[in-house]
Amino acid sequence: MPYIGKSPSQAVRNRYYFTVASGATSVSGSDDNSNTLIFADGTYVDVYLNGVLLVADTDYNTTTANTIAGLSAMSANDVVEVIVYDVFSVFSGNVNSDFSVGGALAVTGVLTTTAATVFNGGFAANDGSTITTADNSDTLTLISTDADATIGPNLNLYRNSSSPADDDQLGRIDVVGKNDAGQDVDYVRIVNVIRDASDGAEGGRLAINTITNGAIFSRLNIEPSETIFNDESTDVDFRVESNGHTDAVFVDAGQDRVFFFASDTPDGTNRGGAMFQASTNERANLHLSCTGTADNSLIVFNNGNGTVGTVRVNGSATAFNTSSDYRLKENVDYSWDATARLKQLKPARFNFIADDTNTLVDGFLAHEVSSIVPEAISGVKDAVDKDGKPEYQGIDQSKLVPLLVKTIQELEVRIKALEDA
Repeated sequence: MPYIGKSPSQAVRNRYYFTVASGATSVSGSDDNSNTLIFADGTYVDVYLNGVLLVADTDYNTTTANTIAGLSAMSANDVVEVIVYDVFSVFSGNVNSDFSVGGALAVTGVLTTTAATVFNGGFAANDGSTITTADNSDTLTLISTDADATIGPNLNLYRNSSSPADDDQLGRIDVVGKNDAGQDVDYVRIVNVIRDASDGAEGGRLAINTITNGAIFSRLNIEPSETIFNDESTDVDFRVESNGHTDAVFVDAGQDRVFFFASDTPDGTNRGGAMFQASTNERANLHLSCTGTADNSLIVFNNGNGTVGTVRVNGSATAFNTSSDYRLKENVDYSWDATARLKQLKPARFNFIADDTNTLVDGFLAHEVSSIVPEAISGVKDAVDKDGKPEYQGIDQSKLVPLLVKTIQELEVRIKALEDA
């Protein structure tokens, strides 16, 4: 069988015998058998005087190289036996059959195996380890035979720092390969960092980085309070596929656009679904489209009662619809005075304060309409929020159309009566 370390013909401990002269306090050099006393580490030395084991650093010391010193003055013909335990070293070669290590194995050089290597205890490498395989088989496999259903093989990246601090790197995994120039390149890098080392408030970050155009960029950062894609704002698109759509969500980084359920056209033309775009005043921020030309709802508004409105398009027009089905209504009354109410409205011309051009427009003041057609007005006059900021009223002028139509009908009756007279 193969041996790790020295073979039996090269004992892993050496014995030296010194017959001393009267008054001697140390032994060194050649012993009674002409063997030269040599030891690499005085910790691994046992010393006997006339068969009695002496106590290190009390009865003797090994502070001088290859010398047992500090002995009490000895008598003539006393015998000092020194046992030196060699430092265990793995031979420089290959292990060509299986071997197992039941305890801890410390490797300070190169360990090469051509067969299965099993470490039942621990494996420690003082200056890093490299595991090399010449084929496409698994390079490293972690196996747990524990029958506990909650236990599996664990890979523990442990930074044992006596002074941990925020932004300390805890561990990093680099996926490295060569480019066509034969240079080593980090194609993927996974990094874990301490975000907050405070006791009770610990936080960590997991960052996934990939190489783009020859440089490493952040692709995904999982932070204690948020998850960020493309943290370095590079021109990298983001796409989410659904069960039936390749672009359920598509972020066009170069054009600052976000699509929902868009078509497969990458340039943004003829896309169905919705598009949000960061743009100047010359360009629309929201695009809603469908690829067909048939009558189709682009937006559907729903509440607890069902559909309450739609925005529909056909081949040439857009329609804004609110629910008006008779089955949704009661207390229907056709006999009411529209003209009197219409006469209470006070159409005005004005410009908006925020309009630097002071362009005059036609319209109403919301609070003046609220008592006449209250359903056309949202908000309350002079309302403010909890911070004292104004909450402005709004008007839906389409709600005035029934009043206008009824007034025209009433005027038509009056005109007809005058004509008949």
